[in-house]
Amino acid sequence: MVFMNGKSNIEPFALADLNRFETVGSSEKINIVVEIGRSKGLDNDTTADGDWAGVRRYYVTKDADKEHIASPMLADIGNVDMGDWKEAAAFLKWTRNAYPAKKYLFMIWDHGWGWIDPKKPGDNLVDGQHKSISHDFVTGNYIATTEMGKIFKEAGKVDLYGS
Repeated sequence: MVFMNGKSNIEPFALADLNRFETVGSSEKINIVVEIGRSKGLDNDTTADGDWAGVRRYYVTKDADKEHIASPMLADIGNVDMGDWKEAAAFLKWTRNAYPAKKYLFMIWDHGWGWIDPKKPGDNLVDGQHKSISHDFVTGNYIATTEMGKIFKEAGKVDLYGS
């Protein structure tokens, strides 16, 4: 499960990475499911996959085309806030219900703001309270490190987490 927040200045890389996932794709033993967010004006005019905005869920299938996403879209869920831990938990719960498995890997894909306040990029933090990931440039929200536990408390444990 990949919670891929492309609603930022790295949006073109989100599309490229989703396309890279297709070089492997899902199989009988593994399901690759991605929730990807995009925003108009942040894609550096990359329209190979259409100039859509919002958040979609994809079931990643194997595909050799490195220019276009061929995986089937499972849902277009509108313009949800990818900087809200509740949305990450909702995706995790939805995927667990739709694709039951013995083991789960959950990844949050986006900038990490370890010691930089995402709302004030020029200021270094001393207190550590703003460490975060998944900064949604549209809403200005992000998932604080202190909120990560809420995701798993709400949606259930995973065997491996990555970001």
